[in-house]
Amino acid sequence: MMKENNIKIIFDLSGSMNELGRRAVLRTYFAAIHKQYPDIQFWGWNKTVFPVLKVKDIVARDIVSGEALVKFLGQGKNGGVFLLVSDGIWEKGIAEDIFTAARKKILSVQIGAYAKNLMLSEAAGNSKKVWEIEDLSMLLHHLLNGMEVDCD
Repeated sequence: MMKENNIKIIFDLSGSMNELGRRAVLRTYFAAIHKQYPDIQFWGWNKTVFPVLKVKDIVARDIVSGEALVKFLGQGKNGGVFLLVSDGIWEKGIAEDIFTAARKKILSVQIGAYAKNLMLSEAAGNSKKVWEIEDLSMLLHHLLNGMEVDCD
C-alpha cells in the first residue's frame, strides 16, 4: 500500500453532534491532529461543506445536506482519501451516494455510542469495518505510513 499524503477529514457538524459531548471530542481531535499533521485538510459538514481552519469553526447545528456532501466529494479530482467522522444520523438514502461520489476513497469513523453503524458502513461501500473515533490517530498513522488499512 502506498503512503497517503492527501487526507481530508470531514466532520459531521449537524445538531446531533452537540449531544453527549461529541462536539468537544471533535474539537480535541482537531487540535491534536492539526498540530501533529498540519497538511491534513479538515472540513465541516451540515447544510454545506466548509473548511475547518481553527477550533472555533467546529460549531454543530442544523441538519446535514447529503446533496452538499455528494457535490463536495465529486469535486475531489485530485485523489486522496476522505475520512468521514459522523454519528450516521442522516436522511435515508444518501449513504450510497456518498460512497459513489467519493470514488471508493472513503473510510467511515463512528463517533458516539448511538451512532448508526449501518449508515456509516454503507457510506464506506458496505465495508465491514467502521472505525471508532478512538482509533482515528492509529488510522491516520497507517495511511500516512503506507501501512495496510483494514477496510473489510
